[in-house]
Amino acid sequence: MGTTGLQWIRNDKWGTSSDYCSWFGVGCSNGTLSSLSLGSNNLRGFIPTSLGSLSSLAALDLPENQLSGSIPSSLGSLSSLRFINIGKNQLSGSIPSSLGSLSSLQSLYLHNNQLSGSIPSSLGSPSRLKALYFSGNQLSGSIPSSFGSLYSVKELALRDNQLSGSIPSSLGSLSSLLILDIHENQLSESIPSSLGSLYGLSSLNLSSNQLTGSIPSSLGNLFGLNKLHLDNNQLSGSIPSSLGALYLLSSLNLSSNQLSGSVPSSLGSLYGLSSLNLSFNQLTGVNASKPSQLQSCNMKNNPFSCPIPVWTKLFCNATCF
Repeated sequence: MGTTGLQWIRNDKWGTSSDYCSWFGVGCSNGTLSSLSLGSNNLRGFIPTSLGSLSSLAALDLPENQLSGSIPSSLGSLSSLRFINIGKNQLSGSIPSSLGSLSSLQSLYLHNNQLSGSIPSSLGSPSRLKALYFSGNQLSGSIPSSFGSLYSVKELALRDNQLSGSIPSSLGSLSSLLILDIHENQLSESIPSSLGSLYGLSSLNLSSNQLTGSIPSSLGNLFGLNKLHLDNNQLSGSIPSSLGALYLLSSLNLSSNQLSGSVPSSLGSLYGLSSLNLSFNQLTGVNASKPSQLQSCNMKNNPFSCPIPVWTKLFCNATCF
């Protein structure tokens, strides 16, 4: 990591004989090193395995650098560690299973690297984990069902990887979850109805996968939902009328699927809806009135049967036959 810091943007007092608690980016508590914060500082090279000996380290914050190589498994020895952010680097290799031993861990940011291999099931163990960001890597395999034990997690972001298999139904147990973002993967099979138990969820993005089956009507129970994106999958069946109960919804994207039937009248009751995209499906009718706050709408490339409401033609690029 170039501990002399010669090429760093800030390297105040590094490599000197002064008290390390006065070095740039080093935080101390009662004279003991507790945090290392060197984000956006042109760090290069490997993360030293010797960091695993900093037994009092509570925060490791090294994002937006040029760090390469693998994540040292020795970090799993840091029992006091609560925060890890090594996102936006050039790290490669697999995620060490030893990170699942960090019982105090609350935030784990590994996004936008070149990490590969499967996600260790051991990462379902840190019961205090609130934020997990693995987006923008090359991770493969399935989403561990053990993630259903992360009862404190609020943000789960796995987008833009190569994850496959089904979405674990156990994710429906994450009662604290606010954001679930797993779009741009290779996930298949149906959307588990258990996701309808995530009552605090504000954003659900499952787009650009290979999901099949129908949209679960249980998603209509997510009364706090602001964003629902299921586009670019292989979903079929009708649009559930229960989605009309999502009164806080501002963005609904169900485009590029194989949905059929009519747009349910209940969608006209989504008074906060500002963006609606139902294009590139097999929809044949529209029973809904125009949501009052709608600003952007796309219903093109559906085989609608005439007549359809005028607003869909003028505002949503819909045509009928």
